[in-house]
Amino acid sequence: MLKVLRAAFLQALLSRRIVSESESKAIFLRVCAACGLEADRDVTSQYEAFIDEIMQHLAPLGLELRSTVDQTRSEGGGVTVRAITNAKVDELSKLATPFTPLELSYIKRVVSGIVTAPDECFCVSTTEALLVARRTTPPLSKRAAEALLDRVVARGWFLQSGTGYYSLGTRAILELQMYLKAEFPDHMLLCKSCDEIVTVGLSCSVPGCDARLHRHCELRSFGPARAGANAANSTRHCPSCNKSWEPLPVGEASIGSGRKPGGQRWGASDDEEEEEQDEIDDEDDERPVSKRGRSAGANKQVAEQSDEDEEADEEEAEDAREVANELEEA
Repeated sequence: MLKVLRAAFLQALLSRRIVSESESKAIFLRVCAACGLEADRDVTSQYEAFIDEIMQHLAPLGLELRSTVDQTRSEGGGVTVRAITNAKVDELSKLATPFTPLELSYIKRVVSGIVTAPDECFCVSTTEALLVARRTTPPLSKRAAEALLDRVVARGWFLQSGTGYYSLGTRAILELQMYLKAEFPDHMLLCKSCDEIVTVGLSCSVPGCDARLHRHCELRSFGPARAGANAANSTRHCPSCNKSWEPLPVGEASIGSGRKPGGQRWGASDDEEEEEQDEIDDEDDERPVSKRGRSAGANKQVAEQSDEDEEADEEEAEDAREVANELEEA
């Protein structure tokens, strides 16, 4: 029965891709009930022991059950999330299932632009993301790039802010952390508190200091009353240089701060970018637009791609069943 419990729990996690810790525990309790197993009085200990057991069974399959705290949500000290991930460094290859080689090449370039963006902002504008589509070989059209970005956001790999900037989603941070550290060692910022990647958080304002903190880690380090840029700084000291903690933002709020003027974007000159932007604008002018504002061709492309994504989801579900079966036989 424990084998069935492991397999059912694993398949539930894989079908959801990424879940909060509370959702993970709720899945565990529902699976226990479905298998006719009663939960212990100390459910937390039972759940944690079960997670440790799952990890041991995943290791021979080259998989891990990783957890991290969603750095975009600092309420209550942060929200912990879990996902089944590939233990290999080339984890970006996991994206290849629903994407063509050309689309994957484009996604990789956008990831590179996000990670190497200046000012520790870890984001790129919609315009920048569309410009790089023209530098793929062969180039992607604007509408193809827009549709692809929509799909990547929908799958949780990218986030898009209200101002149109793209950044790495929690799923990407969680599942691609080994790839990111291996490919961009000079650009990865690690939290002084938890040693996890920081793409949204806080930076020590002292020049040369390497201290970075997630906002939820700042709350844990200083306490709610002393966290945040508006708190009294006299009682707060940087965990690295021990100077007064007067933090600067890491993430989109850092755009234009000039902290790291040597950061890379896409490697094109301003003149080249203006020329490419003009071409994109011309493409918009030539495109017939439907009443809803999106081109008729783009609407058809999105509909066709939606069918492809459904097929990819079915493939992921089948992969989940196969891995679950392997665990059941373990």
